[in-house]
Amino acid sequence: MPSRDQRRKETEYLFNMIAIDHIDKKIAAIPALNVAAGNRGQERIEIPVHHGVWPGMPQALEALILTADLQMRESGEMPPTERALLGVVVAERLEAMAADGKLPSAKKTGVLLAGDFYTDPALRKRGTTGNVEEVWKAFAERFRWVVGVAGNHDLFRERATFGDVFRKHANIFPLDGDVMERDGLCMGGISGIIGNLRKPWRHDEASFHAQLREILTSTPDILLVHEGPNDPAKRYRGNAFIRERLLDGEFGGLLVNGHCHWPEPITRLSKRGPTVINVDARVVVLTRTPLS
Repeated sequence: MPSRDQRRKETEYLFNMIAIDHIDKKIAAIPALNVAAGNRGQERIEIPVHHGVWPGMPQALEALILTADLQMRESGEMPPTERALLGVVVAERLEAMAADGKLPSAKKTGVLLAGDFYTDPALRKRGTTGNVEEVWKAFAERFRWVVGVAGNHDLFRERATFGDVFRKHANIFPLDGDVMERDGLCMGGISGIIGNLRKPWRHDEASFHAQLREILTSTPDILLVHEGPNDPAKRYRGNAFIRERLLDGEFGGLLVNGHCHWPEPITRLSKRGPTVINVDARVVVLTRTPLS
């Protein structure tokens, strides 16, 4: 197999001229139960599944699934204790779409999780914290592999650490300041957000920047973070410090994040800066070739 440097040369480093021009085609909508604004009861919503084409995807893959912030439960009339986390339902739905030929083969599809997949079964309050390993495992059982970071509301066996929770799952790769390579993609990730260090999955600016600098020395193709940059030109919410550090580091790859919802899922921070895909409360499916 050619090295990553050779592959980049052959493809004219498409990550620096990212070929994902837009992500605007909604191919599905998945019903969900959400906590209404102000914690005023429940509301039924739909999570959109968007599609984009990325011709520069490695040949070993036919698709990538990107998602985050599915802090909801399945929609139905069952008792609260029987409502699955929405991430589990999304994994099942996307597998069914692949089986029906509406998406590429699940065996050739990787999954990128950008954090925050828990909500209280009774849907009484937004922003609750709890165990989400079942969401990661639901995707791993159905697709080629899962690479992800934790959100600030995620726990794994009641702890704000990955520990060895996925030790028996050879196709799950949690990232927290780490870099790994799979199917020709170099991927790095930072879990959590910048904030109060007394709370779970928090960094101060200095430690976040140190992890980011270390990851970027590997020149990753994809960077996964839960909290992402803002885009002042489009008035998209996010962290200005993260945006400035990304541009300082001359990262030109693909950044995947959640945490703050954007009206549109994709932007470019600068002419040679990263392409950012925001997957807060949405699913984005990237395929190497157009869907039939």
